[in-house]
Amino acid sequence: MKKNLKKWSLLLFGVLIFTTLTSFQVLPNENQPAYGESTKRIVGNFPDWESEKIDSINFSQITDIMYFHIVPNLDGSLDTSDIDFNDLRTIRNTAHAEGVNVLIAVGGWGSSDAFPEIVKDPALRANFVNNIKNFITKNNLDGVDIDWETSINQEKINTQDILLTDLSNVLHPLGKLVTVSVIGNVVELKSSAANSIDWVNVMAFNMNHDNTHHSSFDDSIATLHGYENVGIPKEKLNLGIPFYGRINNGGDEMPYEEIVSECAPSPSDEYCNGYFFNGINLVQQKSRHVLHNDYGGIMIWNLAQDTHDQTSLLNAINEVFPNQPEPQRENPVIVEVKQTSNGILIIWTQEKQVAASYDIFIDGVDSNEQYRTESSPQLVDYGKCFMVQARYSTVDLMSTEVCLESGPTINPEPSEDKKIPDWVKNLMGWYADGLTEEHEIISAIKFLIEKGIIKLD
Repeated sequence: MKKNLKKWSLLLFGVLIFTTLTSFQVLPNENQPAYGESTKRIVGNFPDWESEKIDSINFSQITDIMYFHIVPNLDGSLDTSDIDFNDLRTIRNTAHAEGVNVLIAVGGWGSSDAFPEIVKDPALRANFVNNIKNFITKNNLDGVDIDWETSINQEKINTQDILLTDLSNVLHPLGKLVTVSVIGNVVELKSSAANSIDWVNVMAFNMNHDNTHHSSFDDSIATLHGYENVGIPKEKLNLGIPFYGRINNGGDEMPYEEIVSECAPSPSDEYCNGYFFNGINLVQQKSRHVLHNDYGGIMIWNLAQDTHDQTSLLNAINEVFPNQPEPQRENPVIVEVKQTSNGILIIWTQEKQVAASYDIFIDGVDSNEQYRTESSPQLVDYGKCFMVQARYSTVDLMSTEVCLESGPTINPEPSEDKKIPDWVKNLMGWYADGLTEEHEIISAIKFLIEKGIIKLD
């Protein structure tokens, strides 16, 4: 009898899970982890003010795109008023379909004044880092680029290193990227930054302020050497290339597409009506140097300034770099979500692995709890959507959005006197978790038999 009761206790637990099933809709996984790096990175910036050119982005010719920009506030909050969220969604969805990572850029020239105050205060810094994490999670992005452009001194170098470390500690466990954009002609990183960041975008332009070339070959390569000499590995250095011309003694700029329209330059030209620019030959010379000297790749400011014919600078880069292998994302995540009597059961497999734990985000806000896959609190109502991120022992965090929808149960609802009481359901759950003794389960089974709720053959 005792042996049969033990068998029935396990079977009953399975029945409880099955008969309390509620259907969920699993939406397409838009936030796959960053794919394995291709031969060389081609990182393109796209600023918020170029909205009308969003359809011109050639995602097949880049590996990563950085949407510019968020402005940090003095209290560690984020000013997102410049962001066109329709554009951001379009970029994210198209980029992910092409296997391209999407990062959000934070700061920039004239938008970095809050960084020094935020970083020197641990509470403000923690608030800022948490807000970045929530923004990336809510918008299904792949990482953040810090573009801290203020006066460079040792204090900035030290505190920027602290900020990058904190971001790395929070974002890297989530499978997110942490990158930094730095000025070209002055080194502003410590060697320890290499432990925190995935790559460095060296802004090797606007480097001379007299009437000379603002982004020559020699000056650009010198910027790479500067960061390499302080201990940043070559493979983490991206050489920044301008897709615009500049009059250095006045600071005026002209997009490359306008230069082509006004001057019809030959591939070797680098000067148009007072503007120094990078033509096809110079861009390819820089790209070959990156390729043959084992640097990480190229960063572009900005994609919207390019042409879209044989004069394209992006085409020129791609002609130098080897054919980029097709980005291989992880196999699709299989998510099965059920409502149980005391929470939400999430079975999340990746290559036949069951997630070790997961986090739940409601309206983009982390519930600040990490749950095992066996159980979770009831956090949402019918019709609500929430983000789930599952953690595996061998791979980075994976995430997807699920929506709870009411659905029919498999078996007809039993009458009140034939329903399994909640105290028995809870007991079964505790037993499965090893939190109660077998004799208590046997007592519960006896109760169910006496009430005629279950029968033994």
